[in-house]
Amino acid sequence: MKNYLLSMTVLLLLSFSCLANELAIAPDDVISDYIELCNSYAIEENIEENQLNEYLLNCVNDELTANGYEKIEKLDKN
Repeated sequence: MKNYLLSMTVLLLLSFSCLANELAIAPDDVISDYIELCNSYAIEENIEENQLNEYLLNCVNDELTANGYEKIEKLDKN
């Protein structure tokens, strides 16, 4: 009985870990909001123009993952 309960517990934990790895794709408006937020951070931190795009991408991805979304590979230039 102990082995059965242990096996079921392990299977349950594996199921939850698989579900937890599936992150949602953020809607465009959420990404835009994070870009604005990160841009304000960049201004406060005096990020140089030649480092701005990399800074924004990293910042946006930090916000996305902190809120359960998938990272993005690049920022849209719209």
